[in-house]
Amino acid sequence: MTDIEIEQEIQARIEFKMNEFKTSLKNRLAFKYRQIFDETKESFAVWKAFEEVCEVLQKEVQMPTPHDNMAQERKRKAKDVAVEKIVKTLDLRGRDYHDKIRVIVSAVEVAQEW
Repeated sequence: MTDIEIEQEIQARIEFKMNEFKTSLKNRLAFKYRQIFDETKESFAVWKAFEEVCEVLQKEVQMPTPHDNMAQERKRKAKDVAVEKIVKTLDLRGRDYHDKIRVIVSAVEVAQEW
């Protein structure tokens, strides 16, 4: 699978889950508050609130991420923080500094693969 196909699959699964959540919520409201379907002011307000929640949920599901590499960027930042803490704690100096850093970076990257 290409990265685009993976993203499309993830999006389809999210949409499915959120639509199921919406249906479940709607059914629960209908079951618990039968008066939602009558013409009282209170039931109208409850139903209006439900519709607004559905609109917000739909917007969030359809909204794309700010950029495509969010997970990779978060992973890189976590790696950088871990490497920096290790280097600072071990006080690595000397001739083999860059070799030691490469070993640490490699170990952290392997640890991030889950």
